Amino acid sequence: GKEAYAAAPRSAAGLPRHLPKFAWSREERPLRIPLVVNVLLVNLDYDAGNVYTAVPHTELEEYLSQAFPSHQPSNLETQEKLHVSFDLWYHVQHVDAAAAKKLEQAVLQGFRKAEEVNTEDPDVVLTYDVEVKGDVLAAF
Repeated sequence: GKEAYAAAPRSAAGLPRHLPKFAWSREERPLRIPLVVNVLLVNLDYDAGNVYTAVPHTELEEYLSQAFPSHQPSNLETQEKLHVSFDLWYHVQHVDAAAAKKLEQAVLQGFRKAEEVNTEDPDVVLTYDVEVKGDVLAAF
């Protein structure tokens, strides 16, 4: 059957033209790029009133650094690893109560049902999409 998407234009060597040649080079170690990942913890502190859901930001930061220290992306079409590697650095912090409230209100206003489902079935879990733009983006 026909593909439902357009394939990326390819060079004479068969490589996608939108990626630089070094992304496919195997002559040297992968190009390493540092990437900072900001993680905001909303209502996961001891001030939120539930000590069972409290997450110490330093412990989560250490865990993420150990569990996911780097990422080497791959080509979606061929699954071949690219010659680029991201060194991941995590910055985890708790959001204060005022900012959490503002964020919650913005996200609640941005809720849109992801799909129509039979809500009378007790096993159905309703899902929502929240587009991160406008008021929701401003709240972050």
